[in-house]
Amino acid sequence: MQAIFKKVHTNGWLQEDTVQQLFSEGLNKFLADRFVEGTCPKPNCGYTHARGDQCDSCGALLNPAELLEPRCKFTGGTPVLRSTRHLFLDLPSLEGQLRLYINNTISRGGWSSNAKQVTAAWLRDGLKPHCIT
Repeated sequence: MQAIFKKVHTNGWLQEDTVQQLFSEGLNKFLADRFVEGTCPKPNCGYTHARGDQCDSCGALLNPAELLEPRCKFTGGTPVLRSTRHLFLDLPSLEGQLRLYINNTISRGGWSSNAKQVTAAWLRDGLKPHCIT
């Protein structure tokens, strides 16, 4: 894993930025995206069990702060936004390579329908830098 990180860093595919992240005061820690649930904010969806990283109903990729009525999966409490610094993978600069890889591997089979749906949503909505820390 360290070799992958070093290669990504050496090639300039990382960006550092400050983000607002949901914090559970009950747990006294920042919550990983999958530990926040709420209502999908996308028009014509409104799925009430969307996770902080994606909506399993419409396939949209989400930021936990976008969720309507967010709640901590552990405590049920409402998390609060706090600033924190993170590293991001610069996916827009890799889009051409990613599209080739995705097309080649999907054509060989073995991808679940959910994996195909999520990947198609990422490409359809335009790749954005993706937080890796």
